[in-house]
Amino acid sequence: MVLSGEHRVVVDAAHLLPVPHDMDDLTAAAFPVSYATAHGSLLHRGGLRPGETVVTGSTGNVGEAALQVARARGARVVAVDRSGTLPPPAADHIVPPDGLAESVRRLTDGRGADIALDLVGGDLTAELLNGLSWEGRLVTTGFASGDIPSINLLDVLVKTSRSSAKTLPATPAATWPPRSERCGSAWAGMVRDF
Repeated sequence: MVLSGEHRVVVDAAHLLPVPHDMDDLTAAAFPVSYATAHGSLLHRGGLRPGETVVTGSTGNVGEAALQVARARGARVVAVDRSGTLPPPAADHIVPPDGLAESVRRLTDGRGADIALDLVGGDLTAELLNGLSWEGRLVTTGFASGDIPSINLLDVLVKTSRSSAKTLPATPAATWPPRSERCGSAWAGMVRDF
């Protein structure tokens, strides 16, 4: 990903990823930010397994990619939608941010979500944490609200088995191939508009 505004740039080969032959240019351009971040957040940091419940804010491209990645991996997906514009096929359940933890517990028969993917920050972080199951995993990937959350670390210590952060790596792409090989063609058919 090059944020130069130029039509052509010279880039060191260590910063390039191979594009599968069946992936079009639009998909290849969107993949590193949206899908690789969602994939890394849910699978690498969150340890997502089939049948688990994921709750996430559906904010922007990474949020939409996360919904698709989670569903493709066999997860039950609860999307938080502040605007009320997310179409039903995007998630198994769509809930408003108000009363999020209570909604998640109701939808999971009191258990809570296995993974909470926080893309928004602010007040939503505490609600996501409160909606987690015992030993659930909180993965923070962004602060779309612009507000850095303030949470009680005792809640994190007592409730979660893991809490981590994930961003697009600032490392050369040469260190990514195992992930790019796992993601490549598998996510190529997922890029779509909601």
